[in-house]
Amino acid sequence: MTASDDAVTVTTLPPATTWANDTLPKLFQVSPDGKGGGAQRMSCNRGDQVFGAADEGNRVLWLDGTTGWTNLVKRDRPAGRC
Repeated sequence: MTASDDAVTVTTLPPATTWANDTLPKLFQVSPDGKGGGAQRMSCNRGDQVFGAADEGNRVLWLDGTTGWTNLVKRDRPAGRC
């Protein structure tokens, strides 16, 4: 979990016994006061989304393993529903 004044970002890791897109870590963001319609996905990419770090506002940085390579990703707002 990481947070700024405007958002809290949580990494989820569902329990699983196999490797599949649905069982890989994903980032979700909520407002600190609990308002704003619930958790929203930061990225709709497939694959790992790990080690989220809060920046200003809703901006989050994370490592993304979608392409099979590890990339540093920056996103200024949630992607919404995927």
